[in-house]
Amino acid sequence: KLPGSSDFLSKLEMYDSVSIQMSSFSFNPFLGESNENITSTVASLSLRSKTGEIHLENLTESIQILLPQINYDNSSWRINTSGNPVTSQFNITDSNSTVILAVEPNKNITIQVLLSSGYLPNATNYDYSKFLHWEPSVVGYRWLLTPELLSVGSGNWHVLITPFNLSNGESVTLRVLIFTSTCLGPNAMNRGCQEQVGLLSQPWLTECLCNHLTFFGSSFFVLPNQVDLSRTAEYFATVTKNPVVVILLSVFFGLYLITVIWAWNADKKALKKRKLTVLDDNHPCAQYYYMLKVETGHRSGAGTSAKVQATLLGSEDQSEPHHLNDPDKPVFERGGVDLFLLSTAFSLGELQNIRLWHDNTGGHPSWYVDKVVVQDVQTRQCWHFLCSTWLSSSKGDRMTDRTFNPAKKNEITSFSNIFQSKATIGFRDEHIWISILDPPKRSPFTRVQRVSCCMCLLLCTMAINIIFFNLPADSSSPVLISIGSVKITWQEIMIGIESGLLMFPINILIITIFRNIRP
Repeated sequence: KLPGSSDFLSKLEMYDSVSIQMSSFSFNPFLGESNENITSTVASLSLRSKTGEIHLENLTESIQILLPQINYDNSSWRINTSGNPVTSQFNITDSNSTVILAVEPNKNITIQVLLSSGYLPNATNYDYSKFLHWEPSVVGYRWLLTPELLSVGSGNWHVLITPFNLSNGESVTLRVLIFTSTCLGPNAMNRGCQEQVGLLSQPWLTECLCNHLTFFGSSFFVLPNQVDLSRTAEYFATVTKNPVVVILLSVFFGLYLITVIWAWNADKKALKKRKLTVLDDNHPCAQYYYMLKVETGHRSGAGTSAKVQATLLGSEDQSEPHHLNDPDKPVFERGGVDLFLLSTAFSLGELQNIRLWHDNTGGHPSWYVDKVVVQDVQTRQCWHFLCSTWLSSSKGDRMTDRTFNPAKKNEITSFSNIFQSKATIGFRDEHIWISILDPPKRSPFTRVQRVSCCMCLLLCTMAINIIFFNLPADSSSPVLISIGSVKITWQEIMIGIESGLLMFPINILIITIFRNIRP
């Protein structure tokens, strides 16, 4: 809109004819020369005579330019109050931005707004104060917070909104919208000069006022909603208007408590199975000890009900046959790890092999033994026996008595052995959700801790979703994946990456702390 002042018209009297040219671009034509984030269309207004372009500067009345925003967010928040002050806050990161504070009550009243930088304002302590009245010319209650006004401080600004002229017991619903906007001329787009934002600006439309003719563009950003803990009582007062969130959180916490109780009982049972079993048939005079770590496989039916015996054969001697059992807990269950302390009169020397057998009794005598590790308690030397076979009269080669040789170093470090170990024990320990049902038997990371980490992960995911909720879609974002009606854009992939970068570090830290706790 061109000004109608005498100053403007007097500058055109010298020309016989004047033509007006208006150009509009959906992109920033100065992209290579500008570091500014232009989010609106870019417009150009020029006046030309027969001899060339007419340059108009320093007009006493501003030229009005309305620039539609390509991407915008019209989100706001509503609250019902009976006269009590309402608080909000916003964060200033760009000293050149203009903040528009819009308050829309559902009735014609007077509103006082107190503004302060870095602290919550009150009736006696604030940086700025303004009474807002209904103004038809700007359609509502508005306060334009210019860069000059906000120059007293950066970072968090606090707003206290108080309705006036309410009768006793009368309440009012306030809709509050806070957003920033910036008007940019050609110098702003490549050399840092700025135009003025007008009061008619909306999230979808920026009003720019200037006193010369040039290119115009604008930058727009909706300040994100921030949680103010001092307004907790106000938030709970509006629960009846939107109970879905509270119901969903209540269900999550209810399921969490139920799962924690189940996990606690499972941890108690697992703790009883972690004991080191001192074999009952150890000779009381035998004072040389070997610790046997026996791992039962994860195959279906791998656990056994039979009575298992073992004999160690060394370069200098061999042990007596020992029954591997424990009267206080079940042994050789599927996926189980059992520890036994076996004693001999003297050192057996370098272990040559271990003999394992069972009596094939009980309802499911078949046993799949995965690995046995024997440690000399005195010297700390270990021997690894990679068994991975059935001791069964009906499975495998149908043998219930086997002798195993210790594995060589290259067998222990082989790809197949490491892969099998990582694919079974590693996956059950590293996958936080699956590990709740079947964690490693002797891991210090309990089920209760794993459930709590999963709950933390879920709540963090919900919190991150709030940041990106109702984000306006970027129509210029390319579609990377399209399967039928499902389309994934580059914007959505970037949101996923940003969410992961925000969510996972804290959760990985918590899980790492629990996993490295020593019992």
